[in-house]
Amino acid sequence: MTSIEDRLQEVLAENARLRDRLELAEARLRAPALDAPEQSPAPAAADDYRSVLDSATDYAIVATDLAGDITLWSEGARLIFGWDAAEMLGRSADTLSAPEDRATGQCEHERQRAILSGRAAMDRWFVRRNGTRFWASGSQVVQQDRASSRTGLIIVLRDLTLQHFVEQSLETSSQVLEENEQRLRASLRAGRMVVWEYDILARQLSPSPELALLLGFPADHRPDLDEIRAGYLPGESERLSETVRAALRRGERFFEHELRYVRPDGAISGLQARGEVFLDADGRPVRVVGVLQDVTDRLLTQDRLRRNEEEMRAITNALPVFIARVDANGIYEYVNENYEVWYGLKAAAMVGRHMREVIGEALYEARLEHFAKAFAGEAVVFDAAQTDPWRGRKQVLETHYIPRRRPDGRAEGFFILAIDVTGRKRAEDDLRLVTHELQHRVKNTLAMVQAIASQTFRQASDVASARTAFEARLAALADVYDSLVHHNWRGAPIHTVVEGALAPHGLGSGRFRIDGPELALGARHTLALSLALHELATNAAKYGALREESGRVDVIWRVDGRSEEARFHFKWQESGGPPVTAPSTFGFGTRMIERTLGGYFDGQAVFSYDTGGVCLKLEAPWPDAARNA
Repeated sequence: MTSIEDRLQEVLAENARLRDRLELAEARLRAPALDAPEQSPAPAAADDYRSVLDSATDYAIVATDLAGDITLWSEGARLIFGWDAAEMLGRSADTLSAPEDRATGQCEHERQRAILSGRAAMDRWFVRRNGTRFWASGSQVVQQDRASSRTGLIIVLRDLTLQHFVEQSLETSSQVLEENEQRLRASLRAGRMVVWEYDILARQLSPSPELALLLGFPADHRPDLDEIRAGYLPGESERLSETVRAALRRGERFFEHELRYVRPDGAISGLQARGEVFLDADGRPVRVVGVLQDVTDRLLTQDRLRRNEEEMRAITNALPVFIARVDANGIYEYVNENYEVWYGLKAAAMVGRHMREVIGEALYEARLEHFAKAFAGEAVVFDAAQTDPWRGRKQVLETHYIPRRRPDGRAEGFFILAIDVTGRKRAEDDLRLVTHELQHRVKNTLAMVQAIASQTFRQASDVASARTAFEARLAALADVYDSLVHHNWRGAPIHTVVEGALAPHGLGSGRFRIDGPELALGARHTLALSLALHELATNAAKYGALREESGRVDVIWRVDGRSEEARFHFKWQESGGPPVTAPSTFGFGTRMIERTLGGYFDGQAVFSYDTGGVCLKLEAPWPDAARNA
C-alpha cells in the first residue's frame, strides 16, 4: 500500500506542474485577438500557441465550436485518445465520451453549463480509438473574442486512470478497514473480550474501549492502573507477575493467567489474561500485548462442579458402603474413606494403582471372572465372605460392579460398591431360628388348647358349665400371651404408640394436637418412641406446658422423599406453659431421649429450649423395617 501512495503523491505533484503550463496555454487561447475578430493571429503567435499546446503531451487539449464540433486537436489528444487531428477535426467531441454518458445527455449538459457559467468539470470515463476506456479529469471552458462574444469551447483532459483506481482502492480499503474494525468490536463485545497493550517502562496501559464494561465501570470511563488493580484479590498482582516471569524462565514469551476480579459493585468476575511479552535487544521485557476475556460462567461452573464433587465425596464417605471407581485398565480413580479403612491405605496410595496391587494377587484371581464381566459392560452382583485384613473379622460383603459407559454406550471401567451385610445375614439366620421356634410354639399352643378342651369337657357335667369353664381358661391363656406380646413386641402403628403414651395425660382434653400419616413402626422404633413420649409427657406435666391449663402440645411427624432417600421427621412442641430456660445440666430423661431415640432410629434427636416451650426434633432415615401402613 505504501508504494501505491508514494506513486499517487508523485502523480499529484506532476499534475500540479502541468496545470501551471496548461493555464498559460489556456489563457492564451482564451485571449481575444488584438485586431478585429475576423482577422487571423500573426503566424508567429499562432506557432507559439501551437507549440505550447503540443508540448503538454500529458493533456488532451481539444477546441470545439459552441455546437461541440472539434476545431483543434492537440498532440496530447492524439497520444491519449489515439486519433489523428485529420480524423477528428469537424467531428463531435461527444465521440470521445463513454456511450452511457452520450445516451444520458451528459455531454450536452456539461457543454451548456460551460457556455452559461464559463466552465464545467469533466471527471468521468472516456473512450480511446481502440475501444478501451480510461478515467480522465479535466474541464471545458468557454472561449471568447475581443468583444466578449462566445466563440467556442476548450476541453482539457488528463488520463488519471491509475490515480482513480488508487483513490477507489483507498476508499474501499478504508471502508473495509472500518467494517473489519466494527466486526472486531462486535466480536470483542460478543466474546466479552478486551485487546490491550502494556508499556512496561512507561507503566502505561492501552486497552480497547470494552475494558470499562468488562470490569464493571461505566462505558465512557477509562480506568487507570490503580483503579484496575484495586479490584484484584490480595496477592493477585504478584501471582500474575510470577506467571509472566515463569513463562520467561521457560524460554517462552506467551503466558496465560486466570484470576477472580472484584467489580466496583462488589460482584466477582472470572477473567483470563493471555499475552505475549516483547523483549528489547538485551532480552529485557519492554512491552506486553494480549487479550482479556470474561470467563465468569466457566469459573462458576468449575466452582459448582468442585462443590458437587466435595458434596458427593462427603455423601459417599458418610455411607456405610465401600465405594471405588476403576478405569478400563483396572486402575483406581477414586476410593471413599470406608474403602481406605478396609484396605488400610490412604486414597493417595491406591488411586493410580492397579487393582491387583491393592487387593492382592489371590483375591484378584478369585474375582477375575467377575472383573471380566464388568469390563465387558455387564452389571455384576454377588455375596462374598471376606476377612477384614486389619481387624481379622469375618464379614459378608454384598458386592456390586456397575459398568461406566461413554456417550456411545461403550464401557469404560466400572464402579465398585461393597455393602457389609454381615448383620443382615445374621438376622436372616435368626429369623429362620425364630420361625422354627414359632412353629414349635404354635404346635404347643394348639396342644395346650386341645388339652384344656379335652380336660374341660371330659370333667364337665353339662355343656353349659363346660363352655363357661373353657372360656375362662382361654381368657387366662390370652392374658399370658398378652404379657408375652408386651415383652416381645414386634411393632405397632405410630398412632397407637403416640395415643397409648399420651392417654394418661388427658389425650381427649383438647390439649394435644396429633398430626401425621399412619405409619408402621418396627419393634425397636416402637420401644424407643414409647419411652421418649412417656418421658416427654411426664416432664411436660411436671415442669412444662401440661402444668398450665392453657398449655398445649403438638406432636407432628412426616416422611419426606421415597425409597432409600426417604427421611423421617418427628417433632414434639410445647406452648402456653411457663417460660422456658435451657437447663444448666441434663438429667437422665433428656440424655436417654437424645441417645435412645436418635440411636434406635439411626438419626439425630435434638432439644431446643425456646422461651415459648420445649421442642424436640428427630430426623432419621426412614427405616427399611418401617413401611407406610
